[in-house]
Amino acid sequence: MSGFASAQDFNRLEGWSLGAGYSDTDYSASLGGFSITEDAGSGLRLETTYNFNGFAALKASYENNTKDELKGHTLKAGGELGYSYVLSDGSFIKPYIEVGYANHRIEGTTTTQKVNESAAYGGAGIRFSTNYGFYVDFGADRSKMDGVNVTQLSATFGMKF
Repeated sequence: MSGFASAQDFNRLEGWSLGAGYSDTDYSASLGGFSITEDAGSGLRLETTYNFNGFAALKASYENNTKDELKGHTLKAGGELGYSYVLSDGSFIKPYIEVGYANHRIEGTTTTQKVNESAAYGGAGIRFSTNYGFYVDFGADRSKMDGVNVTQLSATFGMKF
């Protein structure tokens, strides 16, 4: 059966998954009619997800990005909604949207200056899961913190338990 998942297929999606991968962060702001975008670096992303079924999941992640004299740390907690399409070999493709709350901290490596902001975020992604429990996930999200847009792109590889 391809395209539509049975209840048995969705039961295979329930449970915890852990992943690690790559993250890239950009900051953008509008100042006096001018748009400013700054690359804030790339780094490690760690994530965990609890899938209730093929539609809904809770998600948490940590991202650590570094560039030149900037270090950024982001901690997120949220939920995702999507539909898992079953392929003929038993693997899944799940496009999803996610919303949640993010805490973003920026530190200077040569100064003691720190910025710590929290705000809601929204994003979208797509996950491919094999019938052996491995997955690869590509996502993008954005939050607006005190007039600055924080955009993060990620690619993770993980396993469902």
